[in-house]
Amino acid sequence: MRFAQRHREHAKSWKSHTKALPDQARADAPYVIKDGSASGADRPFCLPLAFAAHNLLPNVREQALALFAQLQIPWHAGVDEGPSNHLLSSQVQCVNALTSMVDDPNRVHLAFGDLLPIAEVLEIEPERFLTFEFIGDTDYFNESPRGPRRRGAHCTSVDAAFTYRTPAGEQELALVEWKFTETYGRRRPQPDQDRTRAARYGASLLDPAGPVRSHLLPFVDLLQEPLYQLMRQQLLAYELERDPSTLYDTVRVIHVSPAENAELRGSVHGRARKIGATVDLVWARLLVHHDRFVSVDSSRFLDPSITSEEYAYRYALPVAEAAIPEPAMSRRDGTHFVGSGDSAPTPEEHLARAQVAAQLARALVENAGHLIGEAQLLRSNGGSPRAYALAALACEELAKVYPCIDSLNIGAALPVRGNSSWSDHAEKLITLASLHHAFLEDLDKVDPSRLTPWATQVHATKLAAFYVDHKNGSVTAPEATDLAATDALIELAQRCHALLLTVVAPLTAQAVVEYVAAAPVLESLLSGLPADPGDIPGSLGALRNLLSVAREVNDQMSADDVVGLLTQALLPVVEGTTPHRAEADPVGT
Repeated sequence: MRFAQRHREHAKSWKSHTKALPDQARADAPYVIKDGSASGADRPFCLPLAFAAHNLLPNVREQALALFAQLQIPWHAGVDEGPSNHLLSSQVQCVNALTSMVDDPNRVHLAFGDLLPIAEVLEIEPERFLTFEFIGDTDYFNESPRGPRRRGAHCTSVDAAFTYRTPAGEQELALVEWKFTETYGRRRPQPDQDRTRAARYGASLLDPAGPVRSHLLPFVDLLQEPLYQLMRQQLLAYELERDPSTLYDTVRVIHVSPAENAELRGSVHGRARKIGATVDLVWARLLVHHDRFVSVDSSRFLDPSITSEEYAYRYALPVAEAAIPEPAMSRRDGTHFVGSGDSAPTPEEHLARAQVAAQLARALVENAGHLIGEAQLLRSNGGSPRAYALAALACEELAKVYPCIDSLNIGAALPVRGNSSWSDHAEKLITLASLHHAFLEDLDKVDPSRLTPWATQVHATKLAAFYVDHKNGSVTAPEATDLAATDALIELAQRCHALLLTVVAPLTAQAVVEYVAAAPVLESLLSGLPADPGDIPGSLGALRNLLSVAREVNDQMSADDVVGLLTQALLPVVEGTTPHRAEADPVGT
């Protein structure tokens, strides 16, 4: 069953059982289309016209109606100056999800804080931390030559917007586009309208400093929805960012859509198919600065702490109705995330997980650096046993970068409490020791049989150095540790920290998009690495070869350049060939 049909069935069920509707609102009704007329037969997923306002959930209804009236925003296919009566309206879903953020900046941070560098959510309009149908103050594209523009009508608008200050003190603007059950077929040419569109957007699109690599796709292909809408919104973001009167250092487009809506994701037609298989991937690859576009799975808004219990009840498909067992990523608590299971992630899921994994890896390395510094301070002031314990904790923190790399490489589910790679102290120490041997020691020193006893001993010494205990009826204070052992562990942590810092520091949002775009090629190459558990030197040799080449990568390289370098590193291992430098394929990945 297609995504939209599953949600029609679920909307029918919600309408019958929810306590948020009066009984009179449960009757079938015709859909009111954009011109205000009823269309077709009565439908179970539409509300009676007299109860169309109940399409808005109780916790946001009055606030949303008042706000849209005050800002003179038209409702899409609205009924009597209110919202659509169609339960699958994407505008209604967006308003139901985001209205509570208008006066609650904490919800903005909770919903978007792991995707954007938000230090403080700012007012975007007086007494509002989020607004709807944002168009900006300037008509950059001459979309309304005969008079002022109206938000949400016949001009480039985004469904919602908010602004925030970054940890670096810069001000950024997020333009939110929201999709639900939409899907787009191939468009028919419209010569007259297309000439008008070219006149409006052509200059910004062809600007050498502009946001879109327009040479990759002819303008006529960019007129195909949903690329056309994304193009206009990205151009609006570009103009707002370079306009000195706006004071925005960076403007990003946030594309919120269900990862389960395969029909929407696959709305790619014509020559765009050569660029990517899904809308988000095509658009990300067309951008000059990939961090100006962020794809978000709307399943995260099923968390009641972000929206409401009724929102989750209304929009979350029961397991029996869902296309996949769970949403692609679901919030477990304020920090950790759980993946959707063992199935291979979609490209969008991979990118979403990789973006969070990169942030997590950088935070882990930063925290480990602080722990190492504190361990050194304690060691220099008398050799407190806690110096050893802090060094051990730093090692464990660094080892947690490894599952983050899995998320980057293959889109693996992000680690959570309960995963052994995240919580098992001995396993984390073994992981770090293995990485140390792989990249920082001679390969002939690798002895797998010694790793587990070493990790067990480090963990036991850490506990003894930290805690009061009792043995055989006697109280034991934190034990003094051998200074040489403390120095050795601090040195191990320092060396691994320096190594991992070189790995995670370049993982900007743009670099992550480029990396994930190249993932299928990397996966096919990596599948040829030695997999024999007994051939540890061979496997580690291949990894060291990779690292040496990876150090040649810089932020000016494209995904094609990086793949060329990695191919150069891996082919000698996979095929037994002589190393050579491959020319980068001039065709984009």
